[in-house]
Amino acid sequence: GGTAYLRVDTSVDCHSTDFDLLRAIDVPFIVVYQCIPLIYIGLLYTNRRQLNPNFVNEVAAQKKRRASTSLAPLVFLFQDYSCANYFFDVLDIYRRIIMISVLPFFPTLVRPIVGCFLSIISIIVVRGRQPFAERDTNTVAVAASWQLLLTYFFAVVISSD
Repeated sequence: GGTAYLRVDTSVDCHSTDFDLLRAIDVPFIVVYQCIPLIYIGLLYTNRRQLNPNFVNEVAAQKKRRASTSLAPLVFLFQDYSCANYFFDVLDIYRRIIMISVLPFFPTLVRPIVGCFLSIISIIVVRGRQPFAERDTNTVAVAASWQLLLTYFFAVVISSD
């Protein structure tokens, strides 16, 4: 074939041995990075009964969950979420991965439309689930999702010129 250069740095020849080496090193790290949330899902699922004690009262369930010493290493994954939504951080990690890492692979004119679609899904999910333990945090999360939608909407408007 012909010559191919990296778009963001046209001094990089995509058929060079240096680029092949970079790709050989980079691809396994990308795969490992994608597996980290899967490990989180496994850890959370294994402890699901402690993370979501079936109490009618959310405050009592949160208190029981906080008292569990076996959950201490995982607290960073669920501490902000209601007991029924202990897994939500993993969903949010994948939402961010899609928005940051997958969206750029779409054609430039399609990208903001897909961004709008993903933002609408985010609004629906966050409003419907109310995943955070604190009501105000849910309000901020919904507002942030609306902000993303508006950003992508204006990107659609600008790109349609």
